[in-house]
Amino acid sequence: MKSSQFLILIILIIMIFMAVTNPGMDDYVDWVTDQSREEASNRFEELVASFVGETMVRRVTSRDNYVLFSIYETDIPDVNGEESSRVIGIFGNFFVLNSPE
Repeated sequence: MKSSQFLILIILIIMIFMAVTNPGMDDYVDWVTDQSREEASNRFEELVASFVGETMVRRVTSRDNYVLFSIYETDIPDVNGEESSRVIGIFGNFFVLNSPE
């Protein structure tokens, strides 16, 4: 096998792995809910994040699926208007691209 064919095979395998591990909306909602619970300062906030968080996140989040990865944009209502948080989902993980200050 030529080195160029081997390289193409490796790239193809990586792309298939990326597509298989591209997290869906349910994965994102679970991740956001877990993050909210971790940042909660008391038990009441944890319960609110668990029960209300999931429904709220689904309503204010859009997903752009690029097959190999997904970009999630969550519009967070604020007193000064609406701010947006962008997160990339890739290889079964989430990484914050930008978040409201």
